[in-house]
Amino acid sequence: MCGPQGYRAVLGYSTTTTRYGSLLSGISPCTPLQRQALYLCGIYVVISSGPAHVLQIVYCLSILSSSSRPASRRCTMFKLAANGATKCCTAHHTALLPPGVELLASGSKDCEVRIWDPATGSCLAAAAGHVAAVTAVAWSKSKAKGGKYLASGGADKLLKLWDTSKVLAAAAVAASEGEEAPALQQLSTAAAVAAHDKDINALAFSPNAALLATASQDRTVKLWRLPNLVLVHTLRGHKRGVWDVAFSPVDQVVLTCSGDKLLKLWSVSEGTCLRTFEGHTAGVIRTHWLTAGTQVLSAGADGLLKLWDARSGANTATFEGHEDRVWGLTTSDSPAEALVATGGGDSRVVIWRDVTAVKTAEAEAVEEGLVVKQQELSNALADGDYATAARLAFQLRHPGRLLGVLRRHPGGAAAALTALQGLVGQLDEGELATALNYCREWNTNTRNAPLAQVLLQAVLKTHTPQQILAVQGARELIDGLLAYSQRHAARIERLMRATFLLDYTLAASRVLLPEETVRDQQQERQEQETEGLTTQQQQQQHGLAQQQQQQQQRIAVHGGDDLEDDFGDVGNVLRMNGHS
Repeated sequence: MCGPQGYRAVLGYSTTTTRYGSLLSGISPCTPLQRQALYLCGIYVVISSGPAHVLQIVYCLSILSSSSRPASRRCTMFKLAANGATKCCTAHHTALLPPGVELLASGSKDCEVRIWDPATGSCLAAAAGHVAAVTAVAWSKSKAKGGKYLASGGADKLLKLWDTSKVLAAAAVAASEGEEAPALQQLSTAAAVAAHDKDINALAFSPNAALLATASQDRTVKLWRLPNLVLVHTLRGHKRGVWDVAFSPVDQVVLTCSGDKLLKLWSVSEGTCLRTFEGHTAGVIRTHWLTAGTQVLSAGADGLLKLWDARSGANTATFEGHEDRVWGLTTSDSPAEALVATGGGDSRVVIWRDVTAVKTAEAEAVEEGLVVKQQELSNALADGDYATAARLAFQLRHPGRLLGVLRRHPGGAAAALTALQGLVGQLDEGELATALNYCREWNTNTRNAPLAQVLLQAVLKTHTPQQILAVQGARELIDGLLAYSQRHAARIERLMRATFLLDYTLAASRVLLPEETVRDQQQERQEQETEGLTTQQQQQQHGLAQQQQQQQQRIAVHGGDDLEDDFGDVGNVLRMNGHS
């Protein structure tokens, strides 16, 4: 039969805390059980915990021959502690355990329902009454009734309720007294009803064992009141056959999944659809409640497991562990260790282990380290230690803060280059790729291009071309740097040419001249003004001299008459101005 292939941890998950406890956000496959010759057909995975919390996986499988015909059918139980198969029960393909009792119930294509003792592999009871294959079985979940009822449904569209109280009592007595398994008993029918128009795919009891839900290929889900199987509600809304149904452990709602790729949440009291979960790319085959009814886990024909928030309907995580459709899904209720088990058509049973606490501790440690580094970065900037600040900003993967540190460096580009050389020279291949990526991103912005060129210069000075080309994606990074660097160079060349033209234009228009030229022009203007003042004074002196010369000539020719006339004229002028 199938044997374990060892333990492996591929994925992890973390949680957030609510009043319900830890919310699952991921699961990790730790134990794949497989064999190439097996094909798990109609698998139903069950996890139980014994008195010593020894976890067990119970599941059924079909072995196909080369002609693709079923050669045999067995229900095999594996112990995780022993990593091997312990018991085999023949002729049945679905199984469930009642809560608190180590008994196994199964239904088969032989139209019978059987109850097994997993410890010995012996059959304790059989129930005949179906006229077609039994496709679904379910134990009552009420602790007060001790799993008294066992429900079964089949391809004959019948729903039957079996009374298992005598079998459970006999098994408990045999286990307490250490006796052999009791003789085979025949189960009696407590109630029966023609439930659906097509095959019944799944059954589920409510937590208080007051209701029983049936899911069918006729695209409906029906709620029945126990113990007489009175129809309460018919839930319609799925467009294809309904594969699974599950009651919430805390609320009066029921969850269904269908071949139409949808999960639906229904009100038990009103029979109306409250919420639809969309996300699977193929039919949804199994679903299960998690975390006290606050989360939902579903498995589909796309081979995926999806985690949902029950209140919002949001898909919070998706997990890959199978290469074919997932037929079985269940979770353990053991307080010692939380497990999820899945089985699929790829002949694999995968046990998913809860590593929430470990991942939470790791996330908290990382967050604490980031806080410490951010404080160190602030201290380095306050102390003016820009080299340390640049190193911390790079370690924190904050390109914006690294850019700010380089801009604040008082030494300019040369000092920034020295600081970056000490930083870049110690980078490994992955960190070097990050530095080149920063260069490319900064270089796309004209404002940040000078610092991008400084960082690139530091990389080229501290690493050989072979080391740079060995970086993953180096050619794409270099092509991006080259394209924008050529643009910046062309822009600078155009700017230089524009400055020459501007100088010529300003000089020709004499609108804006250099300071020295302005000073020379002012000095020349002052000199010209001084020369103009001197010439005017010379002309005035020359005019006075001519007047004096003419006066002397008149005196010499006419004598004193003219002089008297002149004085007479002066006297007349004085009298006119009020002087005697």
